[in-house]
Amino acid sequence: MRKDITIILVSVSLVGLVVGYLAAATYLPQWFLGSSELVEVPSPGPVEEGELFERADQDQFAGQVRIDFSQDKTQVDQEVKAEIVIDTGGETINGFDIVAEFDTEEWSALTPEIDTSGSEAFVAYPRNEIVPQTGKIRFSGLTDLDSGFSGEMTIGSFLLRAKKPGKLEVKLVFNGKGVGDDTNLAKVSSGEDILVEVSHGMLEVK
Repeated sequence: MRKDITIILVSVSLVGLVVGYLAAATYLPQWFLGSSELVEVPSPGPVEEGELFERADQDQFAGQVRIDFSQDKTQVDQEVKAEIVIDTGGETINGFDIVAEFDTEEWSALTPEIDTSGSEAFVAYPRNEIVPQTGKIRFSGLTDLDSGFSGEMTIGSFLLRAKKPGKLEVKLVFNGKGVGDDTNLAKVSSGEDILVEVSHGMLEVK
């Protein structure tokens, strides 16, 4: 008889513990939060795959070269300045090669070479020529051996005169990264070409 009473008491105690645990799990979080309502904690949303690739792309070599005109529009027979701008995309370079061309039926070149004033980072220009008869432009620059250049800079400019109305271009010759006979930017020490994009110059002529 005493054994049966003991078993019953143990069973009641276990049931009490379970009930107490469930009550604590239900009401204690609400008591600590000071509210009778459950608070939902938002979880961070999923990372978009496109965002990862976009940031990764920005971390890659992203050298650029472009031609900017000093004005948005001009007229036939008016003089206009074209500027050559480089951007190393965070890398350091010690040299560049610019290969460009223009249609001689659209433009007349007013200078035989690129004006390099204002580009102090480069100390030597092994090649600098504009051929008016063919519209070919070749321009190369080197930094000091103990230094390099990183950032964005106008490395030179030249003067043109428009011969006819329309949207006229000066094109940069770029056949792909690492091709040796076109426009390129040479990374310091290794000489690796870091150029990935060029933008041609276009001007509206009336």
